[in-house]
Amino acid sequence: MSTTDDFIKKYKLLDKLCKEMYMSDKGVTSYIDDMKSVPFADSKIIDGWRDDLYKLIELRGKRNKWAHDDDVVNFSRSDCTWIEDFHKRVLKGNDPLALLRKHQKMSNKVKSVNAPKKTKKRKKSRLKSFLWRIALIAGMVLLVYYLLKKLF
Repeated sequence: MSTTDDFIKKYKLLDKLCKEMYMSDKGVTSYIDDMKSVPFADSKIIDGWRDDLYKLIELRGKRNKWAHDDDVVNFSRSDCTWIEDFHKRVLKGNDPLALLRKHQKMSNKVKSVNAPKKTKKRKKSRLKSFLWRIALIAGMVLLVYYLLKKLF
């Protein structure tokens, strides 16, 4: 099998996976657009984010040139290996977007662990308890007043 055939076969697998993930007919383009929409500060959290994004854009461009132009496009063995490895990373949930989602979930868990718990409920229950105590004391005072009035 030629390098070109091998690359196209592997690219189609990745494109099909992305189409299924995004429920879209754009495939790899949807994945790239999703990466581009992530704020720079968030993308810096994931090692290799920028390299992966630029490599996907480059390989999609080469594939599109191969599919739509009459120019000869040379795919290297490293192009085939990279696209295959990226496909595996997406399947395993080790791709940039999956890693970012995992990081965001973890940071949300940390935030919720460190956040004060149920302060509003505590305040409401303390207020209720205080009001009940006052009502009970007032009721007892009225009862004592009533009993004393009857006796004297």
